[in-house]
Amino acid sequence: VVKDSVELRLVSADNHRFRWLAGAFYSRDDLDVTQGDFVPGFGEFANEERPDDADFISGQTETLEEYSVYAEVAYDITPRWEGSVGLRHFRYDDDLDVCYAVYPYMPEGYCEEGDDVSNNSLGKFSTRFKLTEEQNIYFTVAEGYRRGGANILPPDSTSDTFYEPDTAVNYELGYRSSLLQDRISLSAAVFNVDWDNLQVRTTSATSLPFWINVGDARSQGVELEAAAKLNSAFSLRAGYSYVD
Repeated sequence: VVKDSVELRLVSADNHRFRWLAGAFYSRDDLDVTQGDFVPGFGEFANEERPDDADFISGQTETLEEYSVYAEVAYDITPRWEGSVGLRHFRYDDDLDVCYAVYPYMPEGYCEEGDDVSNNSLGKFSTRFKLTEEQNIYFTVAEGYRRGGANILPPDSTSDTFYEPDTAVNYELGYRSSLLQDRISLSAAVFNVDWDNLQVRTTSATSLPFWINVGDARSQGVELEAAAKLNSAFSLRAGYSYVD
């Protein structure tokens, strides 16, 4: 895998009441991979000419180019209350080619190609309120996505050669504190993540892993964490989470 990327970011000073950042990003991924199942003596056993005694061989080439621009602004509504909004627009072009051959089911081989071009915009909103200089509460709504791709599959799963991007919206309400001159820190959060076109890893009838889209899903729960510095040599940390 070869990956090249470049990013340009402009950021305002962080000691102003109004703050901002803006940027642009480009990346290119080039993938060329081959995998196979090689069984010594398989060609002689099957009385067939099998290169390297392979009963399964597959290859995938992929070129992924991604472009994005983004911006975020933050404003101190009061000395204790901060709000921020952000937007990211992206476009990616995923050019995929997949080939495989399996003996004896498909010795002549099977190839499929595809070009997935996606455009989308993602938003973010967050606000934070200082209860004291050491304690604050916050609320965040943020969107995200994962790109799609291709699977290297046996013939029984040709309908799932390609899988699509999925997206998620995360809602989170939390509390953070740092007490006794940073000797004790506490944090708590409740969250809800709504997934659309969720990607899930599964296995084929021949036990090879691959990815598919399974529809909508939801993940929600709570996270708690506490840490304490007992002295210069010892510290304690405890955490609890529950996810449905």
